[in-house]
Amino acid sequence: MLEIRAPRDFDAPARLASRFARRYQDPRRDDFAPDGVVIDLRDCAVIDPPAALWCVVYASLVRWKGIRCRVLAPNDPTLCAELAAQGFFSALSSSGTELHGSIEPRGTARDSIVFPISDIAGAVMSEAAGYEIQGRLQQTNGISANIPGLVAEIFFELINNALEHSESPVGRFATVQVRGQSTVLCTVADGGIGITESLGHNPAVPSLRQDQDAVLLALEEGITGTDSPTRGIGLNWVSNASHLIVHSGDGLVEDGRDITPRGVTFPGTLVLSICGGG
Repeated sequence: MLEIRAPRDFDAPARLASRFARRYQDPRRDDFAPDGVVIDLRDCAVIDPPAALWCVVYASLVRWKGIRCRVLAPNDPTLCAELAAQGFFSALSSSGTELHGSIEPRGTARDSIVFPISDIAGAVMSEAAGYEIQGRLQQTNGISANIPGLVAEIFFELINNALEHSESPVGRFATVQVRGQSTVLCTVADGGIGITESLGHNPAVPSLRQDQDAVLLALEEGITGTDSPTRGIGLNWVSNASHLIVHSGDGLVEDGRDITPRGVTFPGTLVLSICGGG
């Protein structure tokens, strides 16, 4: 049995560095074959969107492999209310993950949920979601006039990048939330091949061995996993338009800087774009 116990302040997947009972195990690998997986969130007081999407993607990949997966809900009722509002428990249940603990919403959510955790199935759904996000942000007090359109464009770019390149067997998940009064978090994640392998599909891109090198290269203008000369502006544009964190494989890059914590991995790719704020 693989047991994963999350820390009290679970803001990002990197927080799991010292929390695995054994060496990190990637569900995408052929040799991933535990008797079962338990993701223990009972001690958590905070679970931010990147960490929530790690749970959803990891559990979904475990279930995709036909392995039993259980998530132990936080003991904190307010946090459970937040997670329920985010669609966290619904996303886990949809994958066949077993939920244990009190998951009934009690209390109020800390953040405004503009777009709950959702599996985006295609470009049509992505476009509709983008317009929905823009409209909801336009009705949110404290959001600068330019932010709704910007976030909608970023959402559309990130989710369509995942749809085109990730080859994720478990879907592409996204959520948009307002933190505090004016900061918008747009988070997109998949359980696919990762940026390193995606860039490897383009013969014009040099061979890369390290995930952090691939992430840094993907942020450059004109770099894409296809060989089309008109592509490759997406992540570069998003990185210039917002505070951007990209986590793919064991590579972690924030605002163009390698901050990779060795030994930690994301099974696929996660991108967090932060707009607005003070």
